[in-house]
Amino acid sequence: MPLVAPISAAAGDSADTASATAPVVVWLRNELRLCDNPLLQRGLQLAKGNLQLVVCLDPREFQATTAFGSPKVGELRKRFVEECLCDLRRRVAERGSRLLVQQKAPEEVLPALVSEGSTVLVTAQVCSEDIAGAAQ
Repeated sequence: MPLVAPISAAAGDSADTASATAPVVVWLRNELRLCDNPLLQRGLQLAKGNLQLVVCLDPREFQATTAFGSPKVGELRKRFVEECLCDLRRRVAERGSRLLVQQKAPEEVLPALVSEGSTVLVTAQVCSEDIAGAAQ
């Protein structure tokens, strides 16, 4: 049973669909919901039954500190993320699939999940700190 009703591909859209054997990996970062997730919708459209949902809890983000020395991700935020992931894992399991959650950097996790012909879907994340760092 699909996680969400897949979007139908347009006729003649075969160049935009993944091979039946190559996995489609959907790397979920902050978009931890199912019902209105365009990234997941696209993954379902491309997957042809071979869809892997993955979340990487990157230690660099969860152990980082701000310029003032305080934790960048506080205890309340960590608890919120844990609760969201528990709910997401349960909802994904109810639909006959599974969510892979790893407490590692994505460059350690993702290469093990992909093979030749795989598709990895991810959204860009930009925050004010990133913009300020790029401007310097």
